[in-house]
Amino acid sequence: MHLWEWEHYILTDFLDGERTAAYSEFGLSKEGDFVLLKAHPVLCGLMLFRMNLTLQGLGITVSNSWPGALIPNVLHLYNACLSEGLLDKHWSDLEAVILANSAQRIFNGNSPQAPREYLRRYMLATGNSVTMFSANRRFNDAQYSKREPRQMLKESVIAGIYSKQFLRHSEERDEIPKNPVFTLEAIEKLLEAASVTDTDYTNETLTSCEDASETPLTRKQGAKTLLAKFSKSRKLTTVQLLSALEANMLNEAFSFNVDYLSLHMRCYELLRTIKEEMELILISYFGALRDYQIPYIPSYILRFVAGKELDTFSRPTEGNGRGEVLAAVSAIMMRFIKRDGETEIEKVKNACCSFSGIAFEKPYVPLNLNMSDLQAAVEAFNKLPRHKMIPSSTAASQKLNHWQSSLRIISRRLSFPDLIYFISPNNHLWYHAVPNYSIRISRLKPTDQVDIVVFLILKSFVKGILTGQDAHLLPFAPWTWSCDDTALTQGIRSKLIALGVRRELCLVKSASEQECQEADHRWNTEKTLVLNPMM
Repeated sequence: MHLWEWEHYILTDFLDGERTAAYSEFGLSKEGDFVLLKAHPVLCGLMLFRMNLTLQGLGITVSNSWPGALIPNVLHLYNACLSEGLLDKHWSDLEAVILANSAQRIFNGNSPQAPREYLRRYMLATGNSVTMFSANRRFNDAQYSKREPRQMLKESVIAGIYSKQFLRHSEERDEIPKNPVFTLEAIEKLLEAASVTDTDYTNETLTSCEDASETPLTRKQGAKTLLAKFSKSRKLTTVQLLSALEANMLNEAFSFNVDYLSLHMRCYELLRTIKEEMELILISYFGALRDYQIPYIPSYILRFVAGKELDTFSRPTEGNGRGEVLAAVSAIMMRFIKRDGETEIEKVKNACCSFSGIAFEKPYVPLNLNMSDLQAAVEAFNKLPRHKMIPSSTAASQKLNHWQSSLRIISRRLSFPDLIYFISPNNHLWYHAVPNYSIRISRLKPTDQVDIVVFLILKSFVKGILTGQDAHLLPFAPWTWSCDDTALTQGIRSKLIALGVRRELCLVKSASEQECQEADHRWNTEKTLVLNPMM
């Protein structure tokens, strides 16, 4: 069905003959080709989405098929070469695959860092039983787990939700649910993957970096998520559901668009090159290898690198050239990385404008906050008058002087810093505070986060938090205030006490669920007003 679709709708204009004949009857010439697709962009999008679902399913099926699961095999070999310091840079395509599927899934835990662990993790992934690792076990035939080999590459959450609706040919007719998309189970998976924080969610767009001494960047997630709310109330607003779907589409830009079939073939090319260029070395240690043994090359090399350390479950190989073999493999792999290391990432960049590559996290740089400026802000804040009602030029705005603050994260792709967003619930008042420099507050350690957030809050009230027609009024301290993040609230409260802020102003509370919902709604409404001056 898909081949017919692609051939008649995309490769050829199946309406061309009928249109030409119809126009000829009236003595007219047709105008343009593929008018059906040009006039129906939604149809084009649905066909592209269906095509991506089909190709992703095929790619994952091929990539997970043992023993020829070339991508998982090469991932284990690549990790060994990288961990031994034999590669000058990361293989960005494989790093993106690890980020998309998690090291836990691929390596059965964190990526192994020692020779004795390379083969252990590989054997677990290929279905060997844990009894193989018993210290007092004698060598005999391999024992396999009752479970099948691990499916290392997983289907994207978005693909899993929509596949039954768009790929009905792959399902039994009786098994297709009446509402195959947003079931409760599907929504839970969506929210769990998106992990949209109560304060805000933004795609931490990844950017390329070539420093191999750095570590892959992972996105931090807030402790409070919409998943917890949904699990409790079984309810979501339309905005919350769409936000989760949007976040997941952005998060899965790579995993949904990556061409696993192409990456599979490049992994095969790498292993075949290793076999051809290292033939003499491989023969001396493993004997002559045939083409059908190419997928097993990573297992041979990992077994050899492990040496006698794992002879309880793998007959040791004679010789002491473990470093020689892995160094030769790394040299070949390095050529592939320099030539094709970002091929799949570049494809996804061209297909999805929200994805800009992957990054490698720089060594942590502590926040360099001028403590004298912070202390000056504390002294000025302590001198502020404190009113129960908000001073205002209009009687309508003279309501309870309560403020809620939240950390709002803006996409790195736009080169914006994180900011603190204030609202006064039940009032049409809001304010935002931005660091002087493009500080990614969400990337800081918790203690540094608290320091900069406290400084921005104090500085905001000292400067004056009212805007518009009330901007001329004298600054004042809040009567009550709250924060939407529990951990951050506790940190702010402790920091205010330590800095010597007036006792009654240290009572920062955790925002209620209603306050958080209102803050989210106001932020979604007024975010453009906040961002426009910064663009």
